Amino acid sequence: MHISVVAVPVRPGPIRAGRSLGSGRVLVEVLDDGPGVDPETAREVFDPFFATGSGGTGLGLYVAREPAATNDAQPDYAPRPSGRSCFRVTFAA
Repeated sequence: MHISVVAVPVRPGPIRAGRSLGSGRVLVEVLDDGPGVDPETAREVFDPFFATGSGGTGLGLYVAREPAATNDAQPDYAPRPSGRSCFRVTFAA
């Protein structure tokens, strides 16, 4: 997959946008510099009311799926080789 990087300086990690070479679909990735998400948690991050701390409702990523689905897009989580996280939204071609 080739990603065309769009310069959007944010912290703690960059936002990248581009097209997948395989499918040609447009995607946006949000990369973080944190410790990453363990595999058990990764399976549940888009579930309603799933939260890892006491300060959240557990609805953020669940609710984010709805406008994505309405626009024929798919949000997903992908671990990075560095152990950090990548949250991606892939749009229809």
